[in-house]
This record gives sequence, C-alpha cells and structure tokens, in this order.
Amino acid sequence: MERVTIEAEIRTTGTYDDVRKVRKAGKVAGVLYGGKGGSVALQLVSRSLVPVLGVQRKHNRLFQLTVKGGESTLAMVVEEQWHPLKSTLTHIDFKRVSMDQKIHVPLSVLHTGLPEGVKLQGGVFEVVMHEVNIECLPADLPDELTVDVTSLGLNQALRIADIQKLVGDKVKLLHDSHAVVFHIVSPRAEEVAAVVAPVEGAVEPEVLKKGKGEAEGAEGGDAKAKGGDAKAGDAKKDTKKK
Repeated sequence: MERVTIEAEIRTTGTYDDVRKVRKAGKVAGVLYGGKGGSVALQLVSRSLVPVLGVQRKHNRLFQLTVKGGESTLAMVVEEQWHPLKSTLTHIDFKRVSMDQKIHVPLSVLHTGLPEGVKLQGGVFEVVMHEVNIECLPADLPDELTVDVTSLGLNQALRIADIQKLVGDKVKLLHDSHAVVFHIVSPRAEEVAAVVAPVEGAVEPEVLKKGKGEAEGAEGGDAKAKGGDAKAGDAKKDTKKK
C-alpha cells in the first residue's frame, strides 16, 4: 500500500477561541492517540492535508505522521469533521498503528463486469454490501476490493465466503460467511405490475351491466304498476259517485 507522509505541529490546547484561531490561520485542529503513546493535540495545514486525504476520504489508509518537534509514527485516520456548508475540514483524529498488531477497518467492495444473469436472463443485479469490515496486519491492508461478477447467473449470489477466498488468509472478513454481498434477482416488481395492470380493451363484466339495467327496469316496472293501480282505484271511486 502506498504510504504518504503528513506533517503536523503540536497545538496548544485551551478554549474554543484557540481552535478558532487555528482555523482562521488556515490550519486544521487534530488529535493523535492510541498505541503506547499518550494523546497529542495537533494542528495541520489544511491546503496540504485535504488533497492527501483524497476525494473519497478513506479511513483505511495508512500515513506516516511526522510531528514537528515530536514523534514520527505510522497512523491512520479515525474520524474527520467537515463544515456542513463550506465543505472544509475542521477537525481530524489520528490513531497510532503498530506493524505487528492487527487492525480492524472498513474495506470498500467494488464490482466489475456485466453479469450473465442480467445480460442473458433478464435479471436485476443488486449490491447488498458496499463495504465489509476486515482484520489484518497493517502491511496486508488493501485499499479496496474489486470482484468480477461476469459469471453470476439469475438467482445466484456472491457471499462473504466467496469474497474471503478472493482476499486470502492474510485478511479476515468479520461477517457471517453466508451473508450476501452481490446477487441477481428476478424482476419481481415488473411481474407484479404486469399482473395488476388492466388488460387493454377490457370491458366491464356483462353480468354487472345487466344487473344494473335489470334493477333500473324493475324499479321502472314497479312504478308503472303502482301508477296503473292508482288509476284503476280512482276510476272505481268515480263510478260509485255517479
């Protein structure tokens, strides 16, 4: 793994105003801790630090941290704080790393190739895990892991056990061996939509239409019958009067 040197200075700790002065001077407040040493407050030049960290801001990268007037140690970034509006780095934490002690870090899992299950079988490729947690010695720490998914077919999956075989014994994946990382699934959403969607040219069931019409006709017939009975009754009344 490529190792970059980061230069830092010892920072005098105090009030929040002291931190503001550091930032106003174009520097970033930081802390170094862990390992056999104590906690050291740092300040680093922002314009030289940000390009070194990279756009992706990976936390699994090792640096040679050289403190002016202090120690020079292998370290990794534990946490970064960025201004929510200005997108500027405001604080950074480093942790000492020993070459003979294993470390736990996240590792990005990328993929390459067009799966056969998508190209030939109409499946949908899904990424279940974008990164995995690993354990290894600092010298064996990879930047990232790229997996070829070309041979992955419909309803097939690549699991942690498969990824473990790719990285070898020097890097241990800290997940259940059966956990899915990538898989190809059937387009269930499209199938459900096809079933629910109305068929073109479909008409309302004839029984329902007739039922409605017959009901209206029955109501009209009853009304006519009642009207006829009423007229007959009136005719009888007129005959009696005469």
